[in-house]
Amino acid sequence: MSPSYSGCSPTLTSPTSWWGIPSRLSVAECARLLSALAEQGIAVNHLVVNQIVSAQSTPTYVQRLAAEQSRALKAVDSGTSPLANLALSRVPFFSMEMRGVFPLKYYASQAYGEGGAYGSIWSDLLTDPADKFVLVGGKGGVGKTTSSAALAVACAEQGHNTLIVSTDPAHSLGDALDVDLSSGDVVRIEGIAGASLYAVEIKVDDAVAEFKRLVSGLAGEGGGGGGEIGIADFADIFDVVPPGVDELIALAKIVALARADAYDGMHFERVLVDTAPTGHTLRLLSFPDFLDRFIERLLVLQQRFRGAANVVGGVSTLLKNFGAGVPPPASADDADEPTAVAALTTFQAQMRDLDGLLKDQTTSEFVIVSIPTALSLIESERLQAALQTQGIATRRGVLNRLIPPDGEETYIAQLAKGQAVCLDELRDLAQRSLLDVTEVGYFDVEVRAVYGLRALGMALFADVEEGARV
Repeated sequence: MSPSYSGCSPTLTSPTSWWGIPSRLSVAECARLLSALAEQGIAVNHLVVNQIVSAQSTPTYVQRLAAEQSRALKAVDSGTSPLANLALSRVPFFSMEMRGVFPLKYYASQAYGEGGAYGSIWSDLLTDPADKFVLVGGKGGVGKTTSSAALAVACAEQGHNTLIVSTDPAHSLGDALDVDLSSGDVVRIEGIAGASLYAVEIKVDDAVAEFKRLVSGLAGEGGGGGGEIGIADFADIFDVVPPGVDELIALAKIVALARADAYDGMHFERVLVDTAPTGHTLRLLSFPDFLDRFIERLLVLQQRFRGAANVVGGVSTLLKNFGAGVPPPASADDADEPTAVAALTTFQAQMRDLDGLLKDQTTSEFVIVSIPTALSLIESERLQAALQTQGIATRRGVLNRLIPPDGEETYIAQLAKGQAVCLDELRDLAQRSLLDVTEVGYFDVEVRAVYGLRALGMALFADVEEGARV
């Protein structure tokens, strides 16, 4: 089986290459990334299209795929994997892409529905009247955006006003819902029966710019002096904090607005977050405390500069007016609290509220999404362990893209037919972008260790080797 890439992922080699798979979400993501890279003057000259299924594949090929998945799931099935402690829905590898509200309803019926095999796993989340906050995540390429979008649809169909938020930089939520979310505004999703579903893809630049304006505002209100480092200089530290803080700032703002019934006066009983791939998400979840301390230090520093400025200014006034009968200036305590300080204090309260929300195991949880490959399952185990260390509840998850051992030829034919359309679009995109294209099939064994990587290398560089022989 080919590596689990969804959308585009950069290689670390030169010339610059990008990976994609023949799916609608991947086509859209590749187009966005290529456009963004072109705007920044970064050249990309190669596109690798992975996981292509041949319409001529035999039932034996499907059986080999299923057997490989069974080997990967052996530890989960036997109870020796930590993931065995989770209640897991097992979702088939659909022969068509689950994109748009009505396909997502079908996905939800298979993964979460009361009439399906896994309804009991999700019944409390779907029926409990209490508010719930759910984060969904996992390794890139496992279908977490589709899973989270389908879960949001299921919650809304069960009568809960629902907001789904994406913090994933890939911005695939709009593609999954088949709705334009590029504006960064909260959009109502049509076609839902039961309650309202709203969606938003976080535009982190706006939220971060607002935060930086608040921090910079402290410089004018706090002052400086003595030629020492000023608070504006200290604020520049924010430009080099680790990835994830930008999404966290925007997420805190979104959650605060959702709790304040700010969208059409709507109170959301369910707030779902489609997170970025595993590593980015873990950084995001560990940063509320970091930002809380960062803001606390900014405010303390601002008070020190403000106090120093008042002392210097007061002494100068006294010396200038010594003996003139002019009273000293009013105390700084008489002044109104600065606007930036008040705004940052409010933001700090939002950050603490978000941190408390994430760790409230009665109302919040993290749903882990994986696929039946050894690499994905190992990463899911690490994610589960890290979440437990942070005190974030993990009770259930989704295993995506399972292939039945008795798969029929028609299944492969339908899957290949759907891929063919997207493959043509990727070829057209590559042609318009002047990219070379390498197409790699869907391996019936997982690409791991030296032998698997050698097989992938042979597929990637077959043309080069053929040319060398000639």
